Amino acid sequence: MRIPVDADVVCNDGFWGHSTCLIVNPISRDVTHFVVRESNVVDNECLVPIDLIAEAAIHTITLYCSKEELANLPAFISSHFVEKPIAQYDLSGNNQAYLTWPLVTYATQEKAEEHIPLGELTIHKGATIVAIDGTVGEVNEFVVEENGKHITHIILDANHLLANQHVVIPVADIRRIEKDHVYLRFTKEEVKHLPHYIHAIY
Repeated sequence: MRIPVDADVVCNDGFWGHSTCLIVNPISRDVTHFVVRESNVVDNECLVPIDLIAEAAIHTITLYCSKEELANLPAFISSHFVEKPIAQYDLSGNNQAYLTWPLVTYATQEKAEEHIPLGELTIHKGATIVAIDGTVGEVNEFVVEENGKHITHIILDANHLLANQHVVIPVADIRRIEKDHVYLRFTKEEVKHLPHYIHAIY
């Protein structure tokens, strides 16, 4: 099963939004969740277990659940307010700055926080793929076992290395996965000789 990122997400009772990233266990290399942003709603993203995927096509992920059930899943992003200290200065006279009383005041600032399961990390579309000798392209999608969660391949968008082509990379040839970075065992030249296909027919 190929899991696209930045795809339409459709529930069993209609369209809901778009996928924004995958949640991956970097040790087992399993995809455990993906994140869905509700259409036309700012900062409303849900953490969706991979088991809820009924079907994944090139540009669409279809779920078993309803829109109401999806909306009740855990939020991926939450916001809270924090106080940020700001030093107070008097800039008058002789172009010199003097601390004024009180020396520090506080401004309230909104802070967004991602809720990622412990020990896991996010991979977004466009995440950097790095060969032994430098960057080779970006993540386009992940391929996982048909009846499981384990990643078998990643699809590399190699436009600047192989114009207008995608490269299929086996998971065994990945050295490690970090937040929005995938590191390969190959050199750039070796990547050019991996199986690939023209972007136009994708």
